[in-house]
Amino acid sequence: MRKLRLDPYLLLLLVLALPALAPLAAPGYMFDAHDGRHSVFYVQMFDASIRDGALWPRWAMHHTQGLGYPTFLIQAPLGFYVAEVFVLLGLSITMSVKLAWLVGTLAGAWGIYRLTVYWLGDHAIAEWRA
Repeated sequence: MRKLRLDPYLLLLLVLALPALAPLAAPGYMFDAHDGRHSVFYVQMFDASIRDGALWPRWAMHHTQGLGYPTFLIQAPLGFYVAEVFVLLGLSITMSVKLAWLVGTLAGAWGIYRLTVYWLGDHAIAEWRA
């Protein structure tokens, strides 16, 4: 059986990601952030479409003054699905957006780490550790 070993560089990367995630803990952050209001509104419309039975939503019904807009054909849907999981678990839409941003940031950091290991090889990482 392989012994589980945490890579110190991966832990360092996660610690360095914390300053980017810290503002999410501030109360009222979503409504003071540059694109926070839009993110909450998009997830609210995505949730309404999912609850109406559209498993691949395309139309945001309340955009453009109630006329609707094909927002989900333009925006990449993966982040909305991640946020929707948290909404369906019973969290508020604002908290779901914050957690989706957290998951995205940590997944991106892990992806960068794995890409670096792939490009440089395990031997290069081992040399850095030495």
